[in-house]
Amino acid sequence: MLITNPYTEEIRHVAEVADPYEAFARAKTAAPDWARLSVESRVAALSRALDEYVSNGESFARLIGDEMGKPISAALIEVKRAIEEWRYMLDNAPIFLAPELQGGAQIFFEPLGVVAVISPWNFPFLLPLRAIIPALLAGNSVVFKPSELTPLSGLALSDILARYAPLEVVVGGKELGARVVELPVAAIAFTGSSAVGKSIAQEAAKKLKHVSLELGGLDPAIVFSDCDLDQAARALVKNNASNSGQVCNAVKRVFVHESVYQRFVERACEVANSLKYGDPHDPQTDVGPLVSASQLARVRGYLDDALGKGARAHAAKIDFSRGYFFPQTILTDVPKSARLLSEEPFGPILPIIPFKTPEEAVLLANDIPYGLGASVWSGDVNFAKGIARRLECGVVRVNSHGSFGPGVPWGGCKESGIGRMKSKEALREFTNLKAIG
Repeated sequence: MLITNPYTEEIRHVAEVADPYEAFARAKTAAPDWARLSVESRVAALSRALDEYVSNGESFARLIGDEMGKPISAALIEVKRAIEEWRYMLDNAPIFLAPELQGGAQIFFEPLGVVAVISPWNFPFLLPLRAIIPALLAGNSVVFKPSELTPLSGLALSDILARYAPLEVVVGGKELGARVVELPVAAIAFTGSSAVGKSIAQEAAKKLKHVSLELGGLDPAIVFSDCDLDQAARALVKNNASNSGQVCNAVKRVFVHESVYQRFVERACEVANSLKYGDPHDPQTDVGPLVSASQLARVRGYLDDALGKGARAHAAKIDFSRGYFFPQTILTDVPKSARLLSEEPFGPILPIIPFKTPEEAVLLANDIPYGLGASVWSGDVNFAKGIARRLECGVVRVNSHGSFGPGVPWGGCKESGIGRMKSKEALREFTNLKAIG
């Protein structure tokens, strides 16, 4: 299997690892002994794994930059967020998995068996850990398939975890991913595109396997005239450019009240033009390359479609002779028929669209098949929260955009997925609730 450094375009070979059926057999054999351990014993084992992860944090951040082009500052944040979420799960697993009394019965949270975890490339440490750690703490064993674009990150993570818990890793392309889905596992946790998530759900339905799906998003931001426009423009443009736009819950559509629309667009363009592109290992770099040549072609396709239908582009000027760079691009005059208003481009393109009334803004925000995140920007917080209640999604921030910290359920509705991560719900996601009384 070949992988390409998205900045240098250097190609290297990575050997495929393990047959999925052999990996499943080992995980199934190890599952009963791990399940019989107390929650506290599993916490102790995974605490030792966390200590080792922490000691390797900086090298992991550099590896993220080499494999998928993430700037070192952002990669270090990814490593840190994974540590915070891991610790939260360790601290709370004995509480969240303790038996409860409900309606005269005692409710036990028992492991399902073997869980398959299939993760993407955009957060190669954080996102697999969101499923792996709660699955293991709940008493399951795991078969882990990292993205074929970031296999070295997956192997580095697995090398640590497998020494402390029953985790098997398999490395290969998309065909291998399909074979993992077909394994007789009890549950599948997948993070990635909605199209692939639907395919996994269809396959899982044949045996009624439990699924946890964190899928795509087309997050809206609604900007009202009474907010701090400078703050909103700065935050939303940088959010869209973060990780070169390769974030499921990045803001991907901005609706601005018509009375401040032109001012907001001007400020957004200023912010976009101030971003620094370059070497992912340079601490001053704001935006690195896209992950691959195919991803670059995909994002260009969405931009060309919008421009061909009448949109106007306001793009930063960048000049690189190598690397899969795409400039942060602000779009105005975007027609409703543009594909990026109904499909996820997964790149740093930000359409800005005016609205007249709050009702129109809500209709525009909800008029998509996705429902992951959103944000509302207003000087009146209570008003903003009222608008937030009307948005069809899993998480809404007021005067900020993105997910909350550990403990707040993370996930979406509609075609953005099934299930919740980062919380009590994540631990119980991988359990069978048994009532005894």
